[in-house]
Amino acid sequence: MQYQDILTITIIALPTAFAALMLMDFITGLLHLIQQPRQAITTLQPIQEPITLDDPWTLPTLPIDELPICSKTQDPLPTSLLLPPAKEKSKKPKRSKKTTAPIITDSPKHRGRPRKVA
Repeated sequence: MQYQDILTITIIALPTAFAALMLMDFITGLLHLIQQPRQAITTLQPIQEPITLDDPWTLPTLPIDELPICSKTQDPLPTSLLLPPAKEKSKKPKRSKKTTAPIITDSPKHRGRPRKVA
């Protein structure tokens, strides 16, 4: 068996196994929901009185002068430090192995095929 065949089987088997486990978990959860009300009927507790909160729109408001003054935070938020400016690198000319003496030729070189004479 080659590596590619093993990888193909693994790529198919892992998601299939994961989906099968999720499906089995879903089915067992449904079965627990179906069986749970029968047990819950015998263990019902009396409902307590609900807690009521005051409506915030009807609460009395404080005048602006009596509002508490919020102080600044004890520790200021950290600021990001900028990096120092980059140093410029001097550009050195590239050294070549060729000589700088010009090559003198009598005629220019023609590259490619010669033209057809009509």
